Amino acid sequence: MLRLLSEQKAELGKQSLQTFELRMADYLAKVWAKRVGTWSPAELERWTHAAISKSLRYHVDTEPEVAQLMLLFLALGLDADERHEWVAAALSSRTLHGRGKVRAIVEACEARGLSEIDEYVVFDFFRVSRRPLRDDAPPETGDD
Repeated sequence: MLRLLSEQKAELGKQSLQTFELRMADYLAKVWAKRVGTWSPAELERWTHAAISKSLRYHVDTEPEVAQLMLLFLALGLDADERHEWVAAALSSRTLHGRGKVRAIVEACEARGLSEIDEYVVFDFFRVSRRPLRDDAPPETGDD
């Protein structure tokens, strides 16, 4: 039986996280160029790292959930949890898991008439209105 030491697990997790950060930065640069196209590669990497780190701090930790929350941060601002109490409340909820937190933000946006948020919702399971899934959703890895 193969047994991984804690240090080995931590290193594997770090490598997976770095790979995910690179994939998401590439996705944002290609699919969301109209939104991030003026950012330098270093700015995009910093923003991607900050968005993923913030997601993980709020226990939003599967790749689809993190990817979707990143797009919501792209729409609302990376400081949305500081500027909007309703974002902070959803992310800080102790009764919602990651998927529920992200969906609560989408629902709150729609309830506030922020219809442009729909452009940023790329995973069907986060949709309130159940509109069709976009063709340019981040690539799924099958890791969840």
